[in-house]
Amino acid sequence: MRTTTQSAATFGVLATAGLLLAGCAGDGSPTMPTSEAATSSALVSFDPCTVLTPEEMRSFGVDSEEKEDADQGIGDVGCQFMGDPFILGLTKAEKDDMASWESRRGNFDKLESNTVAGRKGLLGITSGSTGKGVCRQILEAGGATVTVQVTYTRPETGKTNDPCADALRVAEMVAPRLPK
Repeated sequence: MRTTTQSAATFGVLATAGLLLAGCAGDGSPTMPTSEAATSSALVSFDPCTVLTPEEMRSFGVDSEEKEDADQGIGDVGCQFMGDPFILGLTKAEKDDMASWESRRGNFDKLESNTVAGRKGLLGITSGSTGKGVCRQILEAGGATVTVQVTYTRPETGKTNDPCADALRVAEMVAPRLPK
């Protein structure tokens, strides 16, 4: 399954850079939540690493056993699952509400408001990642947020598939399981 280890590693680095960039202000300093609602979270007991069953992950081409810690040191906690055609990142940000993501619009090539399973969301591509097979769906969850990120493992996949459509497809399964 892992014949594209180098490509996957390259895109993993790009995804990590995108997560770090999205968590910083334009000057590289960490951003803080913009509302008091973000300081108390309903996500305390939510585990993004177990929100999907192994069978559900396999349906997306992801291996639930091939996972890495997705904590980038910016407060987002979760896992990255290796797969084909994409790596799936599932993280929670207990201190980031939707307003804090909105305040970082300048860190994104694309950041569009949407609704997923009746829940507020933002669909985004971090600056410099357009056309590179990376997209995230951010979901509101009890004054905090959960992010579903898709990173294609092979560059050619991004020419025929839409990473935002895949992120949305996974998010539609995750959203109903989130706390209000």
